[in-house]
Amino acid sequence: MNASGFGSISAALLMGMAVSAMAQNPPEKPTFKEYLEKSALSREAMDRFLRGPSWGQFDPELGYILGNYLPTDGIAKSATISTVQTNGARTSFMYAGRKSRINTYGNSFTQGQQVSDGETWQEYLAGHLGEPIRNFGVGGYGGLSNLPANGARRENRPQCGPSDFLYLG
Repeated sequence: MNASGFGSISAALLMGMAVSAMAQNPPEKPTFKEYLEKSALSREAMDRFLRGPSWGQFDPELGYILGNYLPTDGIAKSATISTVQTNGARTSFMYAGRKSRINTYGNSFTQGQQVSDGETWQEYLAGHLGEPIRNFGVGGYGGLSNLPANGARRENRPQCGPSDFLYLG
């Protein structure tokens, strides 16, 4: 038998021994309480989120909405500027003073998570179309089940019909 054949047999034997040992001593399954305690946010992390500044801020209707922040999650820890207007829309510059006929709702792809204000795809599209496009995207939101609440508080939500908005995942 050559050396590589002996190595293959040895590896198979070791693997068999490991599987046998695991079958005899299965890992302990945590209780439901232990699982929740390990999975839940710490009190310190929750307090930090509620105090801010943070990417999000607590909202009693929606759970959370975007906050004003400077994330450093880009390439080589590069930072982006992300600010939000009082109506829940991401700050826009193209045609900012005009009423918008097109509003976008969705998750972090709609929000433009890793680009600065003025660099979102809504800003580029507004420049091409010659009219404002508002960005109500919020990271972590999505699904048609929360479309009415997506990205804008109820009192500030734009009044629009089905043809007046674009929804992306």
